[in-house]
Amino acid sequence: MHSLDGYDEVSLTGEFKLVTPQREQVLSPQQLGKNVNKSIDLHGGSSIKESAAIFMHILSAKGNKAQNDVVCSNAGIAIQRFRPTRSLEDCIDEAETALLSKKAYKNYISLVETI
Repeated sequence: MHSLDGYDEVSLTGEFKLVTPQREQVLSPQQLGKNVNKSIDLHGGSSIKESAAIFMHILSAKGNKAQNDVVCSNAGIAIQRFRPTRSLEDCIDEAETALLSKKAYKNYISLVETI
């Protein structure tokens, strides 16, 4: 999957291509029930340290709507690869629940502590 405007993931800044073993399709943010994002709302930082801080901010359920929508859309697409009988909408909802409840953050911290 990748956005058609240059991002290497689903950015929701425009249409994106989703390729699965079953099919290849071009989707829009609206087809996921999301608004079109502006690139400025997705700035990923100018350094590794700044990017890491933004990552932790989002994972702590403090991201802006555009950041959360992008993270949950990409995570939902990944979840559907492991649960192909579930709808993409349900998988994105599962990702959003995990993000906003801080379950994703707690799992990340648990993983980091085991390394």
